[in-house]
Amino acid sequence: MFVITQRFQRPGPESAFYQPSESFRAHVKANYADTGQLLSTDVNFDDETKTLVVINQWVNRAAHRTFSQDPVVIQSRAERTAYQDAHNITETRETQEEPDPT
Repeated sequence: MFVITQRFQRPGPESAFYQPSESFRAHVKANYADTGQLLSTDVNFDDETKTLVVINQWVNRAAHRTFSQDPVVIQSRAERTAYQDAHNITETRETQEEPDPT
């Protein structure tokens, strides 16, 4: 399993976090979640630290690489980056790879 943890921190409550479009969400569901490549997505918000934490669990690194190279994902990521830059939202990311149990 390949796990990516993203942390988004905003300067204050006046800055909303980026929300991907419904068409992007549907694309991810149909092409990655429903096919077993994206195993789970967990989203949590810490009001005290103004941090949004998103944890995506992928079946393996190759599945995430395919996702990362998808033109729809690349476009959405560019939109998110532009939005975050305009609203002073920072992003950090950590990866963790767990060995295949088989």
